[in-house]
Amino acid sequence: MSGLCGCGLGLRSEFLESILDSSNKVDFFEVTPENWITTPTKHLRTFEKVLERFPVVAHGVSLSIGSDFSLDTHFLKKIK
Repeated sequence: MSGLCGCGLGLRSEFLESILDSSNKVDFFEVTPENWITTPTKHLRTFEKVLERFPVVAHGVSLSIGSDFSLDTHFLKKIK
């Protein structure tokens, strides 16, 4: 997303429900995909609504492409 600027916030399940009900202005959310791979069904639809309503920046922290370890294809499939 080029040109994305403003005030962002890391998206957390603890306040997921209140985001859509809130009048607070957040310009974008940062999502760490590893934290959302196993999203409980009760949060999944709300999570999708937040993604539809706000710009999102993904920030993966577990891929380790530059490490000495081989690429974890199982992990890649889960992220996909």
